[in-house]
Amino acid sequence: MATALSMAAMAFLITMVLGNPYLQYLRRAGLGKQVRIEGPSTHIEKTGTPTMGGLLVTAVVLGLTVCLTLILYRESGRSILLPMAVMALTTLLGWYDDRQTLVGHKGEG
Repeated sequence: MATALSMAAMAFLITMVLGNPYLQYLRRAGLGKQVRIEGPSTHIEKTGTPTMGGLLVTAVVLGLTVCLTLILYRESGRSILLPMAVMALTTLLGWYDDRQTLVGHKGEG
């Protein structure tokens, strides 16, 4: 339990340190949310909000998990592989969805 809490604290701190530079990069790269003009007026304030922020969180968590769990606990650490794969795949799905929005494809829902 202490190991999991330590890893969560490290992931939080690393994400906090890297978060601001990463968000600045996303803004400079123009990876901000596009809002339809005909949509609700309350959505206009979301224009330019950086997308793909979850990539940083996932990269930090997966990186720490690989470095600390799979290297330190070689055999016992294998049980974490399936949850890591699910996390990586859902992040990939989110990236694809954000990417479709950024390149102008209109969603059905």
